[in-house]
Amino acid sequence: MGKEREPMPALRKIMIWLLTLFAAILVAGLAALVGSERKLAKETNERCANLIEGRLEEIDNHLSAVNLYMTEQLLTGTAVENILSAQDPQRRNVAARELWGDIYRQRKYWNEKLNFFFYAPQNGAEVFCYDGAGNYADCNRLRRMVKERWKNGELGTGDFRWKPVSIEGRVYLLQCYTENGAVAACWSSWDEAMTFLVEDVLTEEGFYIVLDQNGEPVVPDQRLEEMQGRETGWADFSGSFSMDYARLVLAVADSPRRNREAQLAFMAFFVVTLIVVAGFSIYTLTYFQRFIQRPFVHLKEHVADYDSVRKNVKRRGFAELEMAMSAFDALAAQLNQLKIDQYEERMALAKTQLEYFQLQIKPHFFVNCFSILFGMAQKKEYQRIQNFCLKLSDYVRYLFRDGLSIVPLEGELGAIQDFLGIQDIRHRTESLMDQDVAPELAGVNIPPLLLLTFVENAVKHGEDSGQMSVFVRAEEWREGEKNFLRFLISGSCSAFSPEDLQALNALPVKVAQGEEAGPGDGRHIGVKNICSRLTLMYGEEYSLRFYNREGHSVAEIILPDRRTGKVAENGNLGLKTVKL
Repeated sequence: MGKEREPMPALRKIMIWLLTLFAAILVAGLAALVGSERKLAKETNERCANLIEGRLEEIDNHLSAVNLYMTEQLLTGTAVENILSAQDPQRRNVAARELWGDIYRQRKYWNEKLNFFFYAPQNGAEVFCYDGAGNYADCNRLRRMVKERWKNGELGTGDFRWKPVSIEGRVYLLQCYTENGAVAACWSSWDEAMTFLVEDVLTEEGFYIVLDQNGEPVVPDQRLEEMQGRETGWADFSGSFSMDYARLVLAVADSPRRNREAQLAFMAFFVVTLIVVAGFSIYTLTYFQRFIQRPFVHLKEHVADYDSVRKNVKRRGFAELEMAMSAFDALAAQLNQLKIDQYEERMALAKTQLEYFQLQIKPHFFVNCFSILFGMAQKKEYQRIQNFCLKLSDYVRYLFRDGLSIVPLEGELGAIQDFLGIQDIRHRTESLMDQDVAPELAGVNIPPLLLLTFVENAVKHGEDSGQMSVFVRAEEWREGEKNFLRFLISGSCSAFSPEDLQALNALPVKVAQGEEAGPGDGRHIGVKNICSRLTLMYGEEYSLRFYNREGHSVAEIILPDRRTGKVAENGNLGLKTVKL
């Protein structure tokens, strides 16, 4: 069974970039297509609305001209006066023919297909001039409608706005004027006027409905409900249009034709772009796999088999193989040397950091010693100064050891006793030091100044408490399968405040994460340096914890037990009290 080949990181990056590019082009194309579609729909809707409004304005102008003609000519012209005043039927007929000829001549100046009707009820004279292309039966029905309305008193003096009426499901615009007992009427087919709308503007799905001044359809049509529900997406275009010289509202709904050629051109460009990107992606991946990935995989397989080939193949008689193996030997030696150099560099850096942190601890103590000497010199206590200097010399000799060396626990405890003796000389007290240390732990090695730092802090914060006492405990500790050494340091100083307790317990975590490894704000410098030294020496295997017990502060340190041999069971290790 062959080895499974995993994609190389560079190939994955190329594939991710190509897929990202492809997705970006796809999203951009879809966004542009949607935007173009909306723009085309908006432009088409505006074009349809402009066509309808222009046509309605043209019809308004014609209706206004007809109103003027009817009021000035039909009701006040000479032919009308003759019809109304003539007693002789022959003379009335001549006047009627004259009126008809005037209407016929005047009508040819208008593009609209108009039908006129003049009626004189007092003598029964009627003059009508129909459009030859119109519906003759509808015209007769409208003529009878005008006469019926006159008889019923439904015709007023008239106004300039025409009224929509329905005849057998067809809509007409009707205008009536009454003057001197005579009636002049004119009507026009609305469907004929809207021929352009049906033929040039609306699609097969589009329709229009004529509403009267009350908003009711002149001809009942159930499609009105569909158009009113356009917000649910029935039609892309819908609107209502009113006129100045007609008491109607034209409601239109449609899905207008759009410029499909531009959309098809854009889609073709988009598809070609995607094909080019896909082709480039395939070519790039193929080229990378053939000329980059395969040679690297081949090299990897041969390097993995180098050791076995090196042992089983004889060099003699194969100069080329000898050269290749020598080159691999030199490469392996260089790699090993690089590893060693890198390791030594890291060790040197760790040593430098460790010495730096330890040097920060030593001056911290010396500053306190100088303050003590200065105070005794002010009091001229020369004998005490001599004793202090003798004790200080032994103590300083302990401090100035190798920064990276470790010391036995008994040496650290002796340094603590020297330190407390120095404090007794300063304060004229007798300090007590309680040690709870098993004999077998006296020689265990620990970092120098590990316990002394916390004792120094205990003395510093317990100076006002009178006689000073310090408790140090060392014991073996076991957690699971691992062995540890546990140290407890406490004194007669007061307990930690909640703020200090929170800050101190947070220091080991911050130091491990690389935060506040230096002095920071100047507080807890010694504790910070202890955490840094323990992190460099033990990594994450140590534990440093602070808490309060019976009104006193306690510091707990747990270190890994790196001694060989069996670990003793936890038990009573004895208590030794030393009076200093």
